[in-house]
Amino acid sequence: MKIIVLGFIVSISLTAWGQSYKVTGTVLDVKSKVPVEFATLWVEGSGIGTMTDSQGKFVIQYLPEGKHEVLVRCLGYSEYKLQLDVRKDKENIVVYLSEQTLALNEVTVTAERKTADATTAYTLGRTALDHLQSVSVSDALSLLPGEQTSKFKSLTSSAQVITLRGERAEMGNPDFGTVVEMDGVRLSGNATAASTSGTDTRNIGNSNVERIEVITGVPSVEYGDLTNGVVKIVTRKGKSPLIVDVAVRPTTQSYAVSKGVELGGKAGVLNLSYERVRSVSDIASPYTSYVRNAFGVRYSNSLHTKTGKTLSVDFSLNGNVGGNNTEADPDAFKETYTKNRDNALWSSLSFNYMVNSPWLSNLRGGVTFSYADKRVEEKKNQSASSVQPALHTMEEGYFVASKYEENPSSPIILLPTGYWYVTSFNDSRPINYTAYLKARWSHKIGSVTSNLLAGADMKGEGNLGKGTYYEDMSVAPTWREYRYDELPFMHNLAAYAEEEITLSFRHSQLLLKGGLRSDMTFIPGTVYGTVSSLSPRFSAKYSFGEKEHGFFRGATLRAGWGKAVKLPSFEMLYPRETYVDRLAFAPGAMADGTTYYAYHTHPVLPVYNPELQWQYSLMREAGMDIRLKGV
Repeated sequence: MKIIVLGFIVSISLTAWGQSYKVTGTVLDVKSKVPVEFATLWVEGSGIGTMTDSQGKFVIQYLPEGKHEVLVRCLGYSEYKLQLDVRKDKENIVVYLSEQTLALNEVTVTAERKTADATTAYTLGRTALDHLQSVSVSDALSLLPGEQTSKFKSLTSSAQVITLRGERAEMGNPDFGTVVEMDGVRLSGNATAASTSGTDTRNIGNSNVERIEVITGVPSVEYGDLTNGVVKIVTRKGKSPLIVDVAVRPTTQSYAVSKGVELGGKAGVLNLSYERVRSVSDIASPYTSYVRNAFGVRYSNSLHTKTGKTLSVDFSLNGNVGGNNTEADPDAFKETYTKNRDNALWSSLSFNYMVNSPWLSNLRGGVTFSYADKRVEEKKNQSASSVQPALHTMEEGYFVASKYEENPSSPIILLPTGYWYVTSFNDSRPINYTAYLKARWSHKIGSVTSNLLAGADMKGEGNLGKGTYYEDMSVAPTWREYRYDELPFMHNLAAYAEEEITLSFRHSQLLLKGGLRSDMTFIPGTVYGTVSSLSPRFSAKYSFGEKEHGFFRGATLRAGWGKAVKLPSFEMLYPRETYVDRLAFAPGAMADGTTYYAYHTHPVLPVYNPELQWQYSLMREAGMDIRLKGV
């Protein structure tokens, strides 16, 4: 940490010695020559960026001397990489963007590796997703190297979770430790009912996704609460025509519509989307089904100054109403069914102030909110020829069973004989919220480029669900109440700093990245109190032999090491009490058929280990890329 701070102070003090220039230009449609508004331009490997105004014009201030690659993106257009060799101020540069279409001559239908990053990362663009004809995010992840693109699960088969850097058989930990974000909102939560389950991606609208970024290597220290990789889902933003998508498979039908509306003047752009998907488990008996009604609302706007500063504001609201249902299945036992709600709501409000000054490149901040309704309703048939007890005792002592009609509050209920139905509910409603602020400084001194990131975030997690309960307590089986909404919220405060230094030589380049993340977790109601952890991470990349001609076109070596800490799930943090029930008296049936039972119940309290540390992983990676002619 001291080395990072010292490096920051030294680099800031020497910034004035580095040469920097201004770049101006216009982004146009290649066919119509109409200015493209709201196109973003980011200088790869730095925090410098801007956005075009209503005339398609842009200004990039204080761009360091040297060669730069500028990534130009806009909804509805193919991504463009602008190569700049800055030795002086450059004015009136014209960038032409081509409309994105399935009829493009060259289409990348696999995950494209992000060569500008020191760590291993990939990008899945909209064109690749359209060619794949995916109906869920997990389908799209099959395009990653080593995955099978021919296998697609039905949405009714099981929860579709994403596993990076591991196998699902490892007690769920690779699933639990993989981060899934949508427009900056963390979708997975530690307050879910399952202990180490991953994020189920079935409720994420697929047709409105603009791109998916996947980090399989050592991530930046700005990403916390993980042990594996990061999946970032970015939805459409910007003006677009009415888009209608229809996809049909033997077991799945998908219908979607979306549009980006320019509100006029300086009012910004509003994106609206709706997608309905219905998937069945068996086309011969299409009754057990999963339904997704995904919707999205996204508002974006930007304010420009003549000096090249841009303030962009973004609000997104995404959600789903649907779930899995077997209620209408005639092949099931009469009047039995299972209904799984899969409702969700995700929202974020963020700003990005692209300062582009010698002392500050950009400042980002915002708040996010996530809520899910995962209630499961199940109706089962039961039968018994003799009276059986159902224990609901939660205190130490001896208890005698009685009929529900005689004593509805009895801790032990005598169940009926004959035939009946039991309807149970498991109500889980995890909620989490986050506030964050981060700043980036990018500058160049001679052949050394410095890119410093510093930030902090605060998040809270809890569950508003009632847990398991029954519709009719007179037939409720042995069961103890465990309410999620009575568990305290968990909060985590994090601060981090990371320095990325690029050393440019005549025929090669070395990139070094190092950072440190500090987390403080506050857990009320347990002996843990406040738990702190440190996560150092380092990455390096060396590129050499870059040239445009000849058989050998260049190579890149990369390596990384880091520690990643995963916060505990509520099932681990607040374990349920268990009970030892011993039969004390069972006289058998009386002449009228009545049976009496007496039990002694002993609650077993969980034992906490105050020295217990949170789960973490040591992430390592090493790789080599070789570029050859025609490959």
